[in-house]
Amino acid sequence: KEEAEAKAKKEAEEQANDAKKESEEKAKKEENEKAKQEEEMKAKKEAEDQAKKEAEEKAKKVAEEKAKKEAEERVKEAEETAKREAEEKTKKEAEEKAKKEEEARRKEEAEAK
Repeated sequence: KEEAEAKAKKEAEEQANDAKKESEEKAKKEENEKAKQEEEMKAKKEAEDQAKKEAEEKAKKVAEEKAKKEAEERVKEAEETAKREAEEKTKKEAEEKAKKEEEARRKEEAEAK
């Protein structure tokens, strides 16, 4: 009888130990899975952040290039306008000078007659 009780007690302890061991292994497995998922999420976030950063840098570079190009075009337009205005002024002055010289010549001819 005692032997049977001792045997039953031993079996119960073994079952309890097995159940405890199984529970610990399951908990460890879940912990590892959770850690793996967290690592994957972290890696994914880092990749997204990096992609976002690169996209922002590219957009900034494109905007800077565009602004530089526009500024260069404005400078070019201003230079062309200044050149054109100077040429028009020179032409106008030359025409006025020629007109005055023509008037002076006519006046001299009229006086000479």
